[in-house]
Amino acid sequence: QKKKKEAGPGGLNLSAEDKKLVAAQDEERLKFKTILNEEFPWVLGAIRMLCESDIEIGNSCLPALGEVVVLAAVTECEAFKSLPRLGEECKEALATMASCVYELDEDDSEMICASLTLCCKKRTGKSQTSTSGGSIDVVPFPAHCDAPAQVVSEMDEFGDVFCGASFVFVFPILKAALTGPRTTAGCETALTVLERHTSLMIGEDLDIHVKVLRKDMASTVLELLSHDRAQTFSNPSPIDALTSCYVLDGDNGSSALTSAELSPLLDERGALGVKNCRIGAMVALESISRSYPKLIKNNPLVENRIWMNCFAGDS
Repeated sequence: QKKKKEAGPGGLNLSAEDKKLVAAQDEERLKFKTILNEEFPWVLGAIRMLCESDIEIGNSCLPALGEVVVLAAVTECEAFKSLPRLGEECKEALATMASCVYELDEDDSEMICASLTLCCKKRTGKSQTSTSGGSIDVVPFPAHCDAPAQVVSEMDEFGDVFCGASFVFVFPILKAALTGPRTTAGCETALTVLERHTSLMIGEDLDIHVKVLRKDMASTVLELLSHDRAQTFSNPSPIDALTSCYVLDGDNGSSALTSAELSPLLDERGALGVKNCRIGAMVALESISRSYPKLIKNNPLVENRIWMNCFAGDS
């Protein structure tokens, strides 16, 4: 009896070090419990309240909070499996944010939410399909999928550019529609919509949130060019859309292009890729160098890729 009284929980004799470890574990469990049961739902509620209070406030939150909420909605965290209501609250918050896309009807918010959760996955390791933020991998839609087909159709029917915040939020849907070997039924106009928004990267319409997508938009078009289905797109063609991604303005436009922005044209996605991608990369580089010849003279890597393709066996 005396030994039992001295023993710890479950009849185990715990040393002072073990007791300290158990106490630390209990403290950690309490911290996670507080996060999952109180703090995380509170944050989701705050985001919903912001978006519901005023559509302009909600729209301005899309670039900053969109990716975070999408990640929460698609997470495969074990805690979310044990607490399914958290996953539901994440999707509700995402749908509320989707209702703040000015240019689309509020009734489309559920379709936007469904499309984003279908094509976005948490990034695992280095990937060419990740968004510019690097936290999300975008995967192709199935051949038949109603939600993205409706969203892409509505975006095309709008007939004008979205504001920068709205476009950044829905861009993964366009990217997924243009990724992979098959075209999702109803998403045939995705390239038209993407090309239309390249105007937000230059001139008076320049939007800082869209400008950082230049690399991502170019990579998306090059990925499309790597598949046979690229031949079915016209007005614009994929090469026209790729060239539009690199239209610059101002006397020193070439200096505005960073190495990261040029990288899709110069690596395996472009100048070192399959024939169609190499042709697209060369056309885009030619378009840039025609206006800014210093880009070729001052960048040995660009010059190297041009020479390589001039003497490629299948050119």
